[in-house]
Amino acid sequence: MRPLRCVVLLVLGCTMFLSCAGPIALSRDFVTLAGHSRDEDYRAVTGDDARVWLRRFRDPNGADLEFWVQALQHDFVQQRGYELIGDGDVRDADGRRGHWFECATNVDGERVGYLIALWAEDGDVIVVEFGARGAVFDARVDEVRRALRTVRG
Repeated sequence: MRPLRCVVLLVLGCTMFLSCAGPIALSRDFVTLAGHSRDEDYRAVTGDDARVWLRRFRDPNGADLEFWVQALQHDFVQQRGYELIGDGDVRDADGRRGHWFECATNVDGERVGYLIALWAEDGDVIVVEFGARGAVFDARVDEVRRALRTVRG
């Protein structure tokens, strides 16, 4: 193949990849669900039923990150009965501070893991949710945690 043709194909391939890229850089195992590729409502799934959902919305009250962390942790732990496994800070691709927490529960006798990450600044809120059953969650959670650093505000 001629060098110029190789360069043209490479540029076209990169352009197609970037135009299809979602608001979070997940592995190729995750496939974007039809109708959910917009930055404000992005959903992806794997063949083994791991699911990621990224939502962006405007909070007219402008509640801060600490409010959203407290509200979501209360909902999962106090209201839904999930066990809080761990939590910590995370930075997005723009360096903004966010927070993640991980929970688990049992559904029909099987463990289900859930990871939630969020950023809230100046009324803009981003929430990333990752959920999967037991072994699938354990196999993919580190990859999803790394992908949180690719979220753009």
